Amino acid sequence: MNPNKTSSKLVKTPVPDKFPASRFCYLENYKDVRGPWISHSAFVPSSMVKHLMRNKKDSAIAVKFEKNKSKPDKITNMEGAMHTFVNPFADITIHGDYEWQGHHSIREFGAHEGRQLGRQVLLSALIHQDFENEEVMLKVARLEEFEFLGLPTMPDMLSVSEKQDDEKRRKYDWNLRRYIVYQLVASHRLPTRASVKDAAMTVHQTLDFLADAITNQPATSLPAHMQGRAIRHKTYFVSLEVLFMTALHQVRNELYQLERLCGAQGYVYTFNPPAIFARFFDGAGTELLSRVHVAALKLFAHVAEMDACRCFAWNDFSSKAIMALVREALKQRSHVKVRRWNDVFVPTAKVGLYVPPAGAENSILVIHNNSDAFGQNIETEPAGGSLDGVIGAYSSASASLLRTRGDLCDQLLKIPL
Repeated sequence: MNPNKTSSKLVKTPVPDKFPASRFCYLENYKDVRGPWISHSAFVPSSMVKHLMRNKKDSAIAVKFEKNKSKPDKITNMEGAMHTFVNPFADITIHGDYEWQGHHSIREFGAHEGRQLGRQVLLSALIHQDFENEEVMLKVARLEEFEFLGLPTMPDMLSVSEKQDDEKRRKYDWNLRRYIVYQLVASHRLPTRASVKDAAMTVHQTLDFLADAITNQPATSLPAHMQGRAIRHKTYFVSLEVLFMTALHQVRNELYQLERLCGAQGYVYTFNPPAIFARFFDGAGTELLSRVHVAALKLFAHVAEMDACRCFAWNDFSSKAIMALVREALKQRSHVKVRRWNDVFVPTAKVGLYVPPAGAENSILVIHNNSDAFGQNIETEPAGGSLDGVIGAYSSASASLLRTRGDLCDQLLKIPL
């Protein structure tokens, strides 16, 4: 990306003052907005990346794959799980800073000389581990009564019409699930429920286990430390190894790309952990997935210099433990400042909310929209309903990620594990 771009100052945008929604102005002129960069795990073929990027339905709020004769869904639940390992990045202009006011909202920047003002930022459209219901990542990570054998080769993709056939789709998703398990689990198989029953941890025991792992385990031992561990929750046993290895793929896919894109000016990384996608684990879900992610970050920070990262800002959701764990994970990278979200987005800022940390004044701000794998909500959802909707309505993101762009998938980066 342009090495001279910075998020510290506002720019005059092409959107006229009083224009009701900047999204539509950018969509009408999408050719003036550059397409995304996309990093993906090496086991996700480029054909799958292109399918996931181009074939989302218009909107997916609290739903995954749905059969529909008139407008059939194209992305199955296990294909949605594959999107967890595909991370688009968009060079966007946003017209305000996100803030929570009892609902998702934005602090607009206003206008100057007849044009709305914007901030240049880098949007990471990271797909979080989706535990909103039982059909996506829970289905990948759950243990069965039998040993679940991984599959070394990815099944051939079904046509859209074949995906509407329950039997064909279930068989396809079953084999795709086996393929994902093969990639994530060191033994290429998941154990039986009975074999882990006595040793499985509750969610709260898992929180303690992860805190100890982040604080006391050597970084390089973490993958082995997670093997064979299971979480017992409701009627399920969930593989902690699958959750950890998924997070490790996410961290690598995201941060290696950011180091590549922002090497000149550096970046300020902000992270807003999801609540909806952690719903299955009840009130502890956000903390659980956050600690899994931070454990993966510890391993990444051990092997990667993170030269371009100026600051790592985390929304702690009033957690008493997570910030100390983030600092522990990054302690080898003393040049990376660790801050709470509220230290970077402050109500007393002169314009908007963003205040770059000292030493990061010329860096690019990295934000997330927290979308899922199934719907193009950033293009269709109105502001106020979600983080995705707010960012979509008040930025150029939907134009950059437009499904019909000819160059949508021109800039792919394969990240080996």
